[in-house]
Amino acid sequence: MRYNILFSITLSIVLTTVMTGCVGRKYSVSDAMTKPGPLPEFVAKEQDQQDLLAESLEAEKQIEETIQAEEANSLPVNNVAAILTEELKAKKVGTGEKNGVSNRIKIRLASFMKKETESDFEFTEIFEDANEYKNEDAPAVEFAALPAPVPVSKLEPAELPVVNEVYVPNVQGMTLYEFEEMALANNPTIKQLSAAASRARGLRHQVGISANPTIGYSAGQVADKGTDQHVLFIEREFVRGNKLALNRKVLSRATQAQMWEVETQRNRVLTDIRVRYYAAVASQRIRELAVDFSKISQKGAGIAKLRREALEGTQIDVLQAQIQLNEIDIRRQQAEYAFQGAWKELAAIAGMPYLPPTQLIENMKPEARTQDWDSTYESLIANSPELNAAQFRVSEARANLERQKAQPISNITAQLGAGIDNGTGSGMINFQISAPLPSHNRNSGNISAAYAKYCQTTHEVKRIELAIKARLATVSRDYDSAHFSVIKYEKEILPKAQQTLDLSEEAYQAGELHFLNVLIVQRTYFESNLQYINAIKDLAQANAKIEGLLLTGGLDKPNDFTSDDSLRGQTFSGQ
Repeated sequence: MRYNILFSITLSIVLTTVMTGCVGRKYSVSDAMTKPGPLPEFVAKEQDQQDLLAESLEAEKQIEETIQAEEANSLPVNNVAAILTEELKAKKVGTGEKNGVSNRIKIRLASFMKKETESDFEFTEIFEDANEYKNEDAPAVEFAALPAPVPVSKLEPAELPVVNEVYVPNVQGMTLYEFEEMALANNPTIKQLSAAASRARGLRHQVGISANPTIGYSAGQVADKGTDQHVLFIEREFVRGNKLALNRKVLSRATQAQMWEVETQRNRVLTDIRVRYYAAVASQRIRELAVDFSKISQKGAGIAKLRREALEGTQIDVLQAQIQLNEIDIRRQQAEYAFQGAWKELAAIAGMPYLPPTQLIENMKPEARTQDWDSTYESLIANSPELNAAQFRVSEARANLERQKAQPISNITAQLGAGIDNGTGSGMINFQISAPLPSHNRNSGNISAAYAKYCQTTHEVKRIELAIKARLATVSRDYDSAHFSVIKYEKEILPKAQQTLDLSEEAYQAGELHFLNVLIVQRTYFESNLQYINAIKDLAQANAKIEGLLLTGGLDKPNDFTSDDSLRGQTFSGQ
């Protein structure tokens, strides 16, 4: 009885001591690395957006039942839109409010046609540790300047998140701002990379967790009654070489690199939206120009025919006027096709492929100024999220090299047991400790591979710098050419073309100019305006690429996060 009491007390003390040590001891990365700077601010707050749009959303909610009812009847979009318009009139909604809601109704109707359900995710948490650790040897990156990607919203596609300013729907048509908001909320590549960043953060936490202790029971000489032995034991592997902290350091760098990839993709999407928007606006303006000039050409063709009937003109005049009219019709139709194509690209990049075409608010002409391309290149290098992501890949590779060098330091496995020997009637306590002997495997292969990876990432940084230089050379050429053309057209060509057109009409009325010469002057005026619109488009697109840090490819396959928790398995492999 005395030995049983002694055994129970001893076992309780052992288990309490060991479990307290196992649970209480934690490997914190903060012991190995310095603390971060301030976290980046979010660009958008979903709640603020809901408050700011409360007034216009109230009118939209009043017709929500109508939308759902007509969707159930599978009516075409145009029919549903017509019904909603009548509903708005019936409810006596104000003109500005009605037109403001109308834009979002079109977006909602387009979303109803998708016939598929997308799962939205919240990735707000993935950025809270954006600057958790700072590597003193890492390339110079301003942690406080790290931009945070817009969290994925759970709102309907019509309820767009706010980025920089309050969104107020324009009554005249869709704006560039609306397309940008739709793209940030619905483009799948941004959601892909946000999910990858969330995955990286989860792995960063996992690779730094200590091993679970093992609890067991063993019995000996059980067949011999009265001499059997029973032991309870607890076993745990203790990590040496600060491997768990180094694991988290590697994944922290990988997480930060992935967050910069999200920001890179946001810039790619926005640049593509702006470039396609300006192409659509230019096509829209050319179409309107062709329609206006077609009226003039029709009038000219009629005059030529009347002159021919009055024997004052020739058949050549009639044919030339008709040819000009036909060419204008071709230009108008080409502009219509170009607008439709640019609209479809816009809708696809914005993640709303079923969005019906509508009028675009023209805001295409940027400030025409001469660029200092050396300063522009330095600014691009300093602010490029693509380059920042590559620099954090270098930090990740350097941290992994440090981690592989710590691998040969053996872990220690300790076992403590307490039991009773019924043959002697006495209790017993066992203690065992073991560690692998690094006599053959010193992890030299992984160290060499980690160093090669580090070299590869440093060359990748250089490659991106040169790629930015090459991209800027192309964009600067397009910008300078378009800038020169716009200035030339505005200051010289268009005023002269207008003056020539006015003088030709006066001279023709006075009988001083032949009809064919009038057609030539009209054609020159039309072509000058056409080339001016194209020059403005080229200037706006080049400027959009510069503002977008020369990043394009909003629907290209993004750079996925390829790391896993293998570092933790390596930590406890014993080798």
